[in-house]
Amino acid sequence: MSLILVQFKREHGDVQKNVMRGMKIVSNMQSTEDIPQLVVFPELWMTQNILTLENFVEVTMPFTFLAMERGLWISTGAHYIEREGSVKSVATLITPQGFHYIVSEKWFPSKPMGERGRIDQGSILDVIKIGGTNVGIVICVDAMYPEVSRMLAIKGAGLIINPSSIPENRVNLWRSIARTRAAENTVYWASVLLTGTRYPDGRAVRGGSIVADPAGTVIYESGPRQEAVRLEIDVGAIYRQRERWPYVEDVKNTSFFREALKSSKARIRIM
Repeated sequence: MSLILVQFKREHGDVQKNVMRGMKIVSNMQSTEDIPQLVVFPELWMTQNILTLENFVEVTMPFTFLAMERGLWISTGAHYIEREGSVKSVATLITPQGFHYIVSEKWFPSKPMGERGRIDQGSILDVIKIGGTNVGIVICVDAMYPEVSRMLAIKGAGLIINPSSIPENRVNLWRSIARTRAAENTVYWASVLLTGTRYPDGRAVRGGSIVADPAGTVIYESGPRQEAVRLEIDVGAIYRQRERWPYVEDVKNTSFFREALKSSKARIRIM
């Protein structure tokens, strides 16, 4: 599978401009028709504001057409979406057929981001098969809760993407988290971050996207620039590492995770 990470510089207050710039970045990437391609955007790259589900589908419609035209899978990052009377941080995926799925929601809203009291706790946490790889999404600070990533690994995830918005002084911490989550779950872990903006408390956000392989080895990390990069995911490396490190299999049938999995909901098709 081919993974395209888009470290994006958001223009404050201009959703349409951000969408068009994102479209241009993806459109300029060379296609590889012989293998599945997954494009991944950061958290809140279009806007920090709350969008209704209908508005979200409308503003991301250009990506729907692009996915269908180019045969792409597109992870639209994570945004605040109002659905059925509740506002949550939601991660959606657009398929090459033009379907939209809610694949994940943020289970633990961020206190430093001021999300608690503003958005509700999520419950959707699922994997979706892309080519020969099961893919899950952990939204930003949920990476700090190892149980969330572990549940995805138990569900079969071999690649976990982590759309995030992280202040510059926490990038080294995020690097350590990426390596640890990758190794303890024997998955590829891809954190894709915003850049060139500011955290709600004023701290600079200057990129720092990172990808680690199932052994916890860093295979890519970015600087502060807006950029798009293509990486190839070796599915075989997941199985080879799990033969050596059976961590996920060891905890798979424990009572704790059996009960935790019951509380997680499957993905929802919204279009």
